[in-house]
Amino acid sequence: ESGASAEAAAAGAVAAVAPAAAGSSKAAERLAKLTSWGYTGSSRPEKWGTLDKKFETCKSGLKQSPINIEKSKVKGYATMPPLRWDKLSSKHTAMTISGKEFWDMGQIVMGFADGPMMTRVGFSRYLSSLDPKDMETVPFKLMEMRFHSPSEHQIEGKGFDAEIQLVHKCNPDTSPPCPKEKIMIISVLMNTAKELLGEQSPKFLNSFLYDMKFEAKYGSGWVNEPSFDMGSLNDAIWAYAGLFYEFKGSLTTPPCTEGVTWYVLKEAIPIQKIHLDQLQALQGKNNRPIQPTGSREIFSIPKY
Repeated sequence: ESGASAEAAAAGAVAAVAPAAAGSSKAAERLAKLTSWGYTGSSRPEKWGTLDKKFETCKSGLKQSPINIEKSKVKGYATMPPLRWDKLSSKHTAMTISGKEFWDMGQIVMGFADGPMMTRVGFSRYLSSLDPKDMETVPFKLMEMRFHSPSEHQIEGKGFDAEIQLVHKCNPDTSPPCPKEKIMIISVLMNTAKELLGEQSPKFLNSFLYDMKFEAKYGSGWVNEPSFDMGSLNDAIWAYAGLFYEFKGSLTTPPCTEGVTWYVLKEAIPIQKIHLDQLQALQGKNNRPIQPTGSREIFSIPKY
C-alpha cells in the first residue's frame, strides 16, 4: 500500500473531507472526477486496470507490487547502511511531528506535512558491485503511513497479519528537491504478538488506533490532526532496520505507478490482537494480491 501518487492522494484526501467541503465547488468538481476503487466486487484489484485509463498500469505493468520474495530468486547481495531517518540516528531519540489522519478509499492514512528525511543511495542493478560512497544519494521525505491487513508482501510464500507502509518521496516540492519525483516505501511486516511472552504493539500504534474521535467519526470522512510519536516508530523498527530486501516495484494502490524503490524488512514486529482487531474493524481486508516477480533484481541486505 501503498501510498498513492500525489494526485491520487490529494483526491483521496478530498474524498475524506467531502462532507466538510461540500460548499466548495472546486472540491466538489475534483470529487466528481474521482474513480472509485476497492477490494471487493466490481472495483476489486483484478479490475483496477479497467476502471480508469489512468489505472492501466495496474493491468499492464511488468514490475507491479506486492510480490512474494523467494530467497532462491534473490539476484544479488549488497552492503548498505540501515534504514535510519537523518535526525533519528540513535535509539530512544524523542521526536514528535504533526500528522493528519484521513480516509483514502476506506483506508486509514496518516499524512505528514513535515516528516523526517531519510537519505538513501539510489537504486541500481549493480548494487552488489558498487561501494556505497560511489552511489548517488537521494533525500527522501516521509509523507504517509498506510496500513494493510493481511500483509501485501510475502516472504517464501508466507503472509503476515498486517503491514505498515512508510511512503517517502523526493520531488520538485521537497527540500532538497529532486527534478523528477522518486518514491521509496519501507514495508514493516507485523504478526500477532505473543502477549504471554511480553510482546506488545509499538507505542505509536496504540495512540493512533485508539483516537476515539477518529474512530467515532471516520464514517463521515472526518479528519483529525494529532501529534505523532515519530521516536516510537523509530524505536519499533530499530533492531530490524539493517535487515531488508530491496527491489523495484509499484504503488500497491491505483494508479499502480512503477519505479518505486521498496525496502521490505526481513523480520516482523508484533501487533497485539486488540490492535489488529481494531485495524480490521476500521478498514477491513485491504491487501492487493501477489503480483509476478518477473525478471526484476531483488537484493538481500545483508546476504543472510
